[in-house]
Amino acid sequence: MFSTNYRSCNLVLFFIYCFILLFLFIPSLPVFADGAKQSEFKNKIISAFKTADKESAILSLFYLEEMDDKTREIYNKLAKRLGKKELPQITFAKLPPDFNPLYVLDGYEYKPNLKPLGQVALKHGEQGSETKIIYGEKDGKYYFPGVIKILVNADAKPDKTLQIMVIGIAHPIKI
Repeated sequence: MFSTNYRSCNLVLFFIYCFILLFLFIPSLPVFADGAKQSEFKNKIISAFKTADKESAILSLFYLEEMDDKTREIYNKLAKRLGKKELPQITFAKLPPDFNPLYVLDGYEYKPNLKPLGQVALKHGEQGSETKIIYGEKDGKYYFPGVIKILVNADAKPDKTLQIMVIGIAHPIKI
């Protein structure tokens, strides 16, 4: 009788051990898959900044489906502005825990046309500015998502915005 209990105890311990290993290693598997896609996307970004027609190449990094013409024009201007910059340093980051891609204004809901997976940070120069752009996936490839506009309340009154301007002089203080 002791051998049967001992055997079942070992079997239970074996299953517990397998269960623990499963939870330790399975969550890390998507990281390896994402790493390959991130590397592919990073190379696509680098190629876009190195090509002769930067504007078109940069615009191709964005997923523009389901967007209205006015919003597409904004993205064209963004691609033109980014096309004037040199090749940035590119890093990937997780989304902040409180990240909310939904924005409502004047009765319209604005949201990305792809589910955000993380952020790409584009840093221009050693001490230059850093731009963080969310990225998502479509058909197995990463893109920067576009923004779609959905009417949610046709009777909404225009929202009021508060604008604040701070003006000052910034210089180091010697103590």
